Amino acid sequence: MMQPQERLSIVDVAEQLNQSHKTLQRWDKTGVLPAIINVYGNREYDRDNVEYMKHALSAPTRKDVAERLNVSEATVRLWSRMGALVPAYEIGRTVYYDEEELESFIKRRGDH
Repeated sequence: MMQPQERLSIVDVAEQLNQSHKTLQRWDKTGVLPAIINVYGNREYDRDNVEYMKHALSAPTRKDVAERLNVSEATVRLWSRMGALVPAYEIGRTVYYDEEELESFIKRRGDH
């Protein structure tokens, strides 16, 4: 028999992800980080999903990439539109990039 997933409270998840309760509620409603409503009507989150989100939120953002490459965020956005530097995913309005893809892009550019 499968073991049930360990669940975390919204308070624990907010602390672990450094996000507000409102953000977590919005992510639940939009499917970014789904919650389970327990018998008391409170949101709970699967530990595995929270760990995945923690990893996702640690990826470099468009702003991080711009600072690292000493260019504007508009330039990074243009590279993304051209397909030269493809974002890994978007959470809310924040775009995240895969570290390996970024390193590959930097090597292709040959200037960092």
